[in-house]
Amino acid sequence: MATMRKHILTFLLCASGLLALKGQNDPLLSSNAYIQTCIDQSQCFSINSSALLFYDEPKGAFFLKLELTKFKTGTDTLDDWLDDLGSEFLYLKVPIQKENFIGGLSNNNYKTFKINNASVLLNGIWHDEFLELTLSQAEPNNPLVPSPKSSGNDTYANIRATFSLVLSPKNYKVHRKAHNVKNTIYIGVHSGRINLIRDNMYTLLGEAYDHN
Repeated sequence: MATMRKHILTFLLCASGLLALKGQNDPLLSSNAYIQTCIDQSQCFSINSSALLFYDEPKGAFFLKLELTKFKTGTDTLDDWLDDLGSEFLYLKVPIQKENFIGGLSNNNYKTFKINNASVLLNGIWHDEFLELTLSQAEPNNPLVPSPKSSGNDTYANIRATFSLVLSPKNYKVHRKAHNVKNTIYIGVHSGRINLIRDNMYTLLGEAYDHN
């Protein structure tokens, strides 16, 4: 399992770099994420670049918006269980003050925050989860992962966010659906790029933006 996760992190980092080269001038910075579970002793695993990370300074909140339908690989036996999640999107809202993003970050100096009240919305149900969020500085002058320059976003665009969620299907009533998903669902983002919320970007987060 440790070797598999090492390969996952390596792939996510390389894929994120390629995505940055392709879309560095796009208005939103997307990030790669993975989703994994086990059904009938079969591993269901997929990686996609559908993750959007946001930070809102007035609220002091970090967000993830994950488009679950994008994780379908075209293999029915692996894809159908995603329909049981009951939502097109998964949302995550994490309370964290903006001072934590400023100063003290470098390639070898990162910050990890242990958060007990990270709120997840899945299948129409909110549930608090434990989360370890690691913030690190983007490597300067790295051609694979360039740091986008956009007005008002430089502080956050140059920070990378890494975290994983460990979700119990029972908490979101997923275990009662067609594929009887009972095993833990793992969702992770490695070296994700953060968008500073401004103007009307908050509308992209729906009810997650104002969730308390």
